[in-house]
Amino acid sequence: MDRITMKGVAECCEMFRANLVPMSPSKFWNNVAHGEYDGWVVPREDTKRRQATIYINGFIDYMHRRGCKIVRPYENQNQG
Repeated sequence: MDRITMKGVAECCEMFRANLVPMSPSKFWNNVAHGEYDGWVVPREDTKRRQATIYINGFIDYMHRRGCKIVRPYENQNQG
């Protein structure tokens, strides 16, 4: 069964970078604060550290709206 959420902000940033969109955790959180990812990034308030639930389908839709073809960081590792 496929996951519906990412493991966390680090994975999301890695997905952005794999799709040639520069991203760091600080830039990610700044974009969240400005509502850029409304609907698919939900900040969690039940933890001591900043965390969020990040929905994979929302990420994919967001990237498609930007005109990007989605590449996952690990897709090309098994091709020889």
